[in-house]
Amino acid sequence: MARHLGNVRENPGSVSYLSHEIRSLLADAVRDKIINEIKEAKYFDILFDSTPDISHTEQLAKVIRYVHFDYKINAAGYEEIIIQSLEEDDLNFLDCRAQMYDNAAVMSDSIIGYKQREKNPKAVFTNRDNLSLNLAGAHAASVDPALVTFFGTIQEVYIFFQHLQPLTVKKESDTRWSAIEAAVRVIANSYDELIKLFQYLNEDEIESADTREKAGNILKSLFFFFFFFFFFFFFFFDFVCFINFWSEILHKINIVQKCLQSPNMNLREAAADLDALEQDLANGRDNICAVSVQKGLRLAEKLGYFQ
Repeated sequence: MARHLGNVRENPGSVSYLSHEIRSLLADAVRDKIINEIKEAKYFDILFDSTPDISHTEQLAKVIRYVHFDYKINAAGYEEIIIQSLEEDDLNFLDCRAQMYDNAAVMSDSIIGYKQREKNPKAVFTNRDNLSLNLAGAHAASVDPALVTFFGTIQEVYIFFQHLQPLTVKKESDTRWSAIEAAVRVIANSYDELIKLFQYLNEDEIESADTREKAGNILKSLFFFFFFFFFFFFFFFDFVCFINFWSEILHKINIVQKCLQSPNMNLREAAADLDALEQDLANGRDNICAVSVQKGLRLAEKLGYFQ
């Protein structure tokens, strides 16, 4: 290890690989750590699976499942971890003047959270508004099965194209709503082209059976009218209206989110931006819905499904 570190310092721009001995030592350390946790848990499950490698030699994989308990993950436990971390860095918590944590109840709840247990009243607790906005959006997108299906379809489209370079369809994220906004916007702006593309891939005999099947399944999710004529308004507008609706909503959220991330943002402006966003969404809800339906109708006419 000393030779390895010395070589890295002397040749910072060169590629250096750990020796087999060092890798073995690191692997043994990880293995010992896992074994100790298994012994502490006492009860465990085992799974053995064999499969041939590229040389047709059977390789046996061993999997052990166990439950690892961390009894200190509560307000008192976090307090101990935080104070210990500061002490290790030779920092005095009494000199702290502000503190921020995630929105987990154990960290920020007004009754049992760590902020109620902190020992320095001058360390003012500041809420992470940007994270709170993310979590509010994530909750809004999970309260209805139709919304879960909608965002699941967005993810399926990304997965289908993820092997292509460069990517033209953005990956969505559970909590980073700027990424979700980008994913929805791309599909909203190129929806008719995507429909035609998936129809082509689904019917193209040159493509593999797996590709054609996946394209067909995504096509059903994007556009059910082609398959369920009598349920046209339910299935077609279920996705098309959502894509227009969420494209508008996420655009508004993303503007505020970027403002909250600005290094020049202050608490007064953050509160004003959040209040303005809430009022904008509340006052414009009916109009956004109506516009989304109208856009869906125009898109259907453009694709020729009303002819």
